[in-house]
Amino acid sequence: MKRLNGGAMAELLSIQIVNWNGGRELEKTLLALERSTFQEFELLIHDNGSADGSERLLAQAVEVRRRSGHAAAAFYSPSNTGFCAPNNRLLHEGKAPWVLLLNADARPEPETLGLLAAEISRHPETAMFAPKILEANDEGTGSTGRINAFGLGMFADGLNRGAGAGRSDSGVLDAEPDTFCPSGAAGLYRRDALEAAGGLTESYFAYGDDYDLGLKLRRMGHACRRVPPARFLHRGSYSLGFGNPRRFYLIERNRLYNLVRHYPETLVRIAPLSTASRYAGMAGSVLTASGRVGRTVRADGAWPIAMALAAAQRDAFARRRELRAERRLLERRWPLDEGRFASWLNAFGLEPADAVR
Repeated sequence: MKRLNGGAMAELLSIQIVNWNGGRELEKTLLALERSTFQEFELLIHDNGSADGSERLLAQAVEVRRRSGHAAAAFYSPSNTGFCAPNNRLLHEGKAPWVLLLNADARPEPETLGLLAAEISRHPETAMFAPKILEANDEGTGSTGRINAFGLGMFADGLNRGAGAGRSDSGVLDAEPDTFCPSGAAGLYRRDALEAAGGLTESYFAYGDDYDLGLKLRRMGHACRRVPPARFLHRGSYSLGFGNPRRFYLIERNRLYNLVRHYPETLVRIAPLSTASRYAGMAGSVLTASGRVGRTVRADGAWPIAMALAAAQRDAFARRRELRAERRLLERRWPLDEGRFASWLNAFGLEPADAVR
């Protein structure tokens, strides 16, 4: 790996971006960061062996930050190492007391970083903050008016999804100050808490890892505050594509990882019933071509996705002993009783229909 580094100012935020063939979107995100009214951040970027010229963008972005007197570093790997391992590397390299995990296709509005900084000063004891993430339009220049994620919500079978995903940004969620945890697309964390949690679990590779991180931090006793005026625009699924079977595979496999690693045994035993309810809803959305999931499956074909889901269940089952060992380790470090988990589901649980919207 090679590194470009510079800057000596004390920064409040470490902004971490992992990129894989996302140069077109990354360029817009870097421009949005340049236009931010708040500039007290170090920029840390990792490229996963992109073949689209992204390396040039990273080098330019680091040089721009260095010339302005701010810290910046870029790292490169020869192949795609996922989302988790590169972010852990960046976490090790960063110095600022707060860490913003940011997807290459998630860009802040000009005032957003300053609003997050102000919220930090008001609630320095809080370990997690969730900005409002809105769906970007096809050009990536504005919002569709729908929410992509305002924090994460949870399902009874280990799945998670962005709270409010697919719904109109009516302001209803603005009145609810708490959410379970941030979305990894744009999530703000206190560094010491993130490090105490061990960062992201690298066996996840990508998808569901932000929920696993939130579960660990919740087990440690931390909460998550929403910051409604802090807004990001997010294209979403630009690397693999929304309908890519590999994406469905990772989501399903990591759902099972989260279920076995964190959920109470009672829920683990009845999880197939909850999953069956979700699958029934998915089938209905496919038949009616309603919702993004239904339209995608109908357009791209259900068989490759069904095979990906089956492979995910096979591979998670093959790791069952390792997952059980990880569960025991988590339980020793941060015990979790059924009552506390039930309170989370009551406060932050999603309905089966929310999975296909």
